Amino acid sequence: MELFIQKTYKQELSYIVSTVLERLGYGNEQRLKRKELYKQIDTMRYGDIRSMLTFITVGSKGEGLTNVFEKDRDILVIECSGVCVDEFYNTDSPTLDGKNVFTLKMDNSSPGHGLLFPTKSSGRIAKLLGDALTDLNGETALSSEMFSKAVYDFVKKSVYLGNGTQIQPRSGCATRIENGKLCEDHVYALECYCPTIIDAWASRKRPYDWPPREVIEEITHSPGYVVATGCAESVYTQHEWRLCFNIGEQKLVDCLNDIQIKLYVLLKLVLAEIIEPLVDELTSFMMKNIVFWLAERNPQSLFTPDSLIQWLFNALKMLQKCLKNNMLPYYMIPYRNLFAGKMNQEQREFMFAKVVSIIQEGPKFLLQSKRLHKCMLMSIVYPEILQELSSCRHEVEILFLKSTFLSKRMSVTLRAGRCPEEDPVATTEEEAMWRRMSDLIHPTWRHDAYENRRRENNTRRVFDVKTELVDILT
Repeated sequence: MELFIQKTYKQELSYIVSTVLERLGYGNEQRLKRKELYKQIDTMRYGDIRSMLTFITVGSKGEGLTNVFEKDRDILVIECSGVCVDEFYNTDSPTLDGKNVFTLKMDNSSPGHGLLFPTKSSGRIAKLLGDALTDLNGETALSSEMFSKAVYDFVKKSVYLGNGTQIQPRSGCATRIENGKLCEDHVYALECYCPTIIDAWASRKRPYDWPPREVIEEITHSPGYVVATGCAESVYTQHEWRLCFNIGEQKLVDCLNDIQIKLYVLLKLVLAEIIEPLVDELTSFMMKNIVFWLAERNPQSLFTPDSLIQWLFNALKMLQKCLKNNMLPYYMIPYRNLFAGKMNQEQREFMFAKVVSIIQEGPKFLLQSKRLHKCMLMSIVYPEILQELSSCRHEVEILFLKSTFLSKRMSVTLRAGRCPEEDPVATTEEEAMWRRMSDLIHPTWRHDAYENRRRENNTRRVFDVKTELVDILT
């Protein structure tokens, strides 16, 4: 009887948490809207330099799974004049025409990493690549450390630093650009064609046919990338490059079902609000890989709306096992350990104990998340109000993305009449969007603008709107 009651409790809680995640902006419809907008942003903002550099929003933002101010935006910047291949790729392929070709040799490197050696020249090498060439044991190699330094110097010279924009000191392969609550991590990379690795991934046995065969086929025809970072435990750490499959991973996220997506989001929330305040060695990328492994190793029919909480604990138990064994395999390259170089034994034991305590506490540990706790209460006591607030935040977020990133205007003035009937007509699309956002988040802004703020010209600054948006869209 006790087991039956516990199961029913978890089922009911699963429905509540699933609804709450929808209200917080993690439903499928809002996710797809964000994802499509970031694609448009990448194309429009950087269209004039696509022949030299290609910008792709990756990670949680590229997957549409974080709100505007919730996490940093990770941008993969592809250096278009260079490309790398594994040792078995045909360097005479038309795909490589006009490129400086580098061969990725992985024999003497850490798993999932390799050294780059020039193989074929286009006759002219871009400065970022040229500045990174060095001698390694008598051979010319492309140094990841020197490339990262060249990129940092290039970004400092290229990015406009006015209007509050700052570039943080160099740390690893990412160049961090900040402007208030909006932060971007730019990681420069080269395309990499490595059929040996991707074919091994595609051909491995999958008991429950996930991902679907057509998705596997798409991924095998998508390039991988090498980024300028080595394994901390390697003797070649300053020269090594890490192989990754960002586009393939986005395709994998796209073919997760609704409950698997929500499991991923829930793991990220648990990490950000419950685990990370104590330790920061675990990452959302690790959580994503756990979800991929669970999706591959279990029937899709088991991921049902009433099973979300059970799958959360299944994922935590998998994390517990990985910490105990000091091994979390990268889904695309299973022999690469995502824990390698990330933590020492003391840190790992501390995290292991924390995960064990969460599992022992049971579902009530979710109440430690202020966002989940508040929304869970509202979903039970005031479901209509939560629905209304949710619809408001969804609309505001999409308007903010469009007006901030797709707009070519540097400033917008919101003009107000003495009453709505006297409001001037919006003269631009941007003004109309900011006016609508003001109506949603501060319905009395017209009266305030006239009575309290701008008696002379009845205007409202966009800065005021942005300040109010942060709490809504975090």
